[in-house]
Amino acid sequence: MKNKTLFGVLFLSLVFLTAAFLILLEKPTGNLKGIILNEFNQPIAHASVGIDAYPINKKTYTNDKGEFSFDLVPIAKYYVNVNAKGYESKYLSDQVQVDEGQTKILPQIILKEKLPFVN
Repeated sequence: MKNKTLFGVLFLSLVFLTAAFLILLEKPTGNLKGIILNEFNQPIAHASVGIDAYPINKKTYTNDKGEFSFDLVPIAKYYVNVNAKGYESKYLSDQVQVDEGQTKILPQIILKEKLPFVN
């Protein structure tokens, strides 16, 4: 009986210590959202949106409403770049801070149409 109780206490202690260790290893995260529009305030679907904070590099695409979202990204200051077919690429010059447990909503990002190439 005494051995079973001791085993139970040791087992529960091991479970709690493992859980505490895993919680300490978990990196804090946040979210980043925004919308991509053209010069006429129309959404740009399927635009590529990338975020970069070395060594983290992620990419997603806008939906039909021009919206994009990065969920549960590690907290950091990210560079943001946007590309869409027929539009000039846009690179945000200021880094965007993603904070723990928060959703950072970027101001609207406007892309200009590419001018036709003339020979």
